[in-house]
Amino acid sequence: MPALEVNTDLLLCTCVLVGTSTQFSGAQTSIYLASSPDVEGVSGKYFGDCKEEELLPKAMDDLVARKLWDISEVMVGLLK
Repeated sequence: MPALEVNTDLLLCTCVLVGTSTQFSGAQTSIYLASSPDVEGVSGKYFGDCKEEELLPKAMDDLVARKLWDISEVMVGLLK
């Protein structure tokens, strides 16, 4: 199966014409990460606005992660 080629100029033009420029802007980091050779092989990092960003210490806290997991299980009905 051939690789998918995306004409980004056409995509941008189409998005602006149909009024979805906000969605297009919001997708830029995902598009960048999926298509840029600059981040090929990069894993386990956090990106925003097409650049790597620092995680807050709370995001790396195993106790906070466990509490979030436990609360989420209850909220979705997996546990009572």
